[in-house]
Amino acid sequence: MIQTPIQKLEFPNDRNVRLYCKREDLLPFSLGGNKVRIGRAFFRDMQEKNKDCMIIYGNSRSNLCRVLANLCCAEKIPCYMICSSEENEEQPIETNNSRLQKNRDCTDRREDDEPFDRRGISPILYFRG
Repeated sequence: MIQTPIQKLEFPNDRNVRLYCKREDLLPFSLGGNKVRIGRAFFRDMQEKNKDCMIIYGNSRSNLCRVLANLCCAEKIPCYMICSSEENEEQPIETNNSRLQKNRDCTDRREDDEPFDRRGISPILYFRG
């Protein structure tokens, strides 16, 4: 994984406070961010367990779901997303993350679609088809 710099942030203060920022936004995959590292760890775990499909659970606005969908697309691994919805949300809200997931052939289902049993779903599931 690419190392990203730690940048000292300069700002005036009278308490001698030093503030640093890890520049994960510079990671060159799926718009960067700390979710790229987390997503790669999930993906590596899936591969080490010799699984060939990923099921993800989350909101269509999720950065982690976007990264996982992009990783699966790049590696030609089937990806299925179970979309959670906000309370009183009748129609999914389209966002840049949800558009990117659709463009990556990530099949999505709403959590109220049949069959769905919330008790049997953990945030990240892998299975061998």
